[in-house]
Amino acid sequence: MNEQKDRKALVVDDEKDWRELYERKLNRLGYQVVLANSLEEARRYGNEEFDVLIIDGLGGRCLDVYREINAKRRIIISGEKRIVDIVREEGMEAYVKGDVEVSKLLAEE
Repeated sequence: MNEQKDRKALVVDDEKDWRELYERKLNRLGYQVVLANSLEEARRYGNEEFDVLIIDGLGGRCLDVYREINAKRRIIISGEKRIVDIVREEGMEAYVKGDVEVSKLLAEE
């Protein structure tokens, strides 16, 4: 597929398999994907603009980076339902890993 990738996504997850899964799905949707394996690495992209940020909950430590990254849409995907519940209470978009299909979330954009 030689699709023009004019949308940009940042994926932050400490698990390589999840990063690669999101990357494949986002590439198919036409996103240029930047991967970060830690919050510290994600902070390096703080001056860039993204169409979407997908960030692992990382035990709740993701909230500062979630707020720092300039993205039109920010999505937290955590393996811990309690983290999802907490961030949803603050009005943030969050889902439990495995319960959400990233390509369906972003297909309408």
